[in-house]
Amino acid sequence: MTDTLSIRAALSADMQEIEQTLLLGFATDPLFRFLWPKASSYLSIAEGFTMTGRASVHGGHAKIAGDFSGVCLWLPPGVKADEDAFAAFFDGTSLTPTQINDITENHEALARCKPIEPFWYLSLLAIDPACQNLGIGSALMKHTLRELDEINALTYLVSSNPRNLSFYRSHGFKQVTTIKTGCMPEMFPMLRQPKNG
Repeated sequence: MTDTLSIRAALSADMQEIEQTLLLGFATDPLFRFLWPKASSYLSIAEGFTMTGRASVHGGHAKIAGDFSGVCLWLPPGVKADEDAFAAFFDGTSLTPTQINDITENHEALARCKPIEPFWYLSLLAIDPACQNLGIGSALMKHTLRELDEINALTYLVSSNPRNLSFYRSHGFKQVTTIKTGCMPEMFPMLRQPKNG
């Protein structure tokens, strides 16, 4: 399938379908389902994915595979998601004060793991569950990593699912450490040196 898979830059008009693919792709993610275990509460967070992805899409750094079978959102050095809007979104969800405190501690711990050097950040990568194990995730990764290797760019991500670590390792990422705060599931910061570096 990946031989004929089209990959393109996302447009602002694609946001709703990007949001839907992300929502499907993270439906079994340990972190997201720890925070929103009920189906109804998880489905209510779709807007949060839009807030996370907006900066990637507007900057031309979000990629879509096929007919939204997969999406990946990258942020270049110095560009961040709209953290204020995302924090306001969290305040409006069903999270408890303890959960919000754990998220804050987790965020601070992860901030200490970021590289000092400028880096490209893989914010989110999701594949529609109906299209998984077809090589779509690898095609998306290779597409952008090839471009970033050409400019000798350092890349960084944080995986919230231990099952995905081998996938990221296969694309050259190395685990920096393991983060565990409060009752939160483990998080796995990962770093990749450019192949030309």
